[in-house]
Amino acid sequence: VDVVLFGRSRKVTYYNLPRDFFQIFDHSFSKMETPERTLTTITIPESLEILNESAGGVAFEVPLAESPRHNGNILPPSHFLSSSAKGNQSDLTVPLTPESITEKLKHAEERRLNLEQHRATLLAAENNRPIEISKIKDQQTEEFKKQTEEKLQKKLESAQENRERVLQAKVEKAKAPIEKGLAVVQQHLAKLEEERLLLQEKINEKLNTAETNRQEQLDRLMEKLSEHDKKIEACKNQSKTEMMINEETD
Repeated sequence: VDVVLFGRSRKVTYYNLPRDFFQIFDHSFSKMETPERTLTTITIPESLEILNESAGGVAFEVPLAESPRHNGNILPPSHFLSSSAKGNQSDLTVPLTPESITEKLKHAEERRLNLEQHRATLLAAENNRPIEISKIKDQQTEEFKKQTEEKLQKKLESAQENRERVLQAKVEKAKAPIEKGLAVVQQHLAKLEEERLLLQEKINEKLNTAETNRQEQLDRLMEKLSEHDKKIEACKNQSKTEMMINEETD
């Protein structure tokens, strides 16, 4: 909906509102209690020409003042001009010609190319910035890694030296009683070796004696066996002679 309001200063205020603007307000304030109010009528001058109207709203055309370009005596305020137009306010009084338009288009094209080149330079710098930042970050990370590794290596070496020194002190401290115990053990081993040698000699003597006795017993048994064999042989011979004598007598 297009609404035109006239203030006390007789200035025209033109509002272009959506079609559902009043419906939104009616819906949001429908449940609220509102005090009694008087209706305000908006008058629309007859000089405004109705362009079109529809079920959704009405649009009006508001005639404004002529452009300063068509009036050489009146110039627009400086705050309405761009930075390039402020320096060329005299061009507003000059009538437009094909040559001036071509010249302006040429300058505009040059400015556009310069802007595009500047934009491309900025874009390239912006695109290269992450790469540079990444390189710097990688370099800092590598330096931090090297420093950390060096610190850890120094700590490990110091810890290893301290550990070896503590172990050496513990070994030295424990060596005295161990050596003393080893000396006592060696003495006991020497005594045990002497006793073992004595026992070995006694065992050897007993074994020799037992071997001698066994050999003597075997010799005696062999003598008895030989005598027994002799007796058996004599008995056999005697039985043969007797058998021969008996045969002869028969």
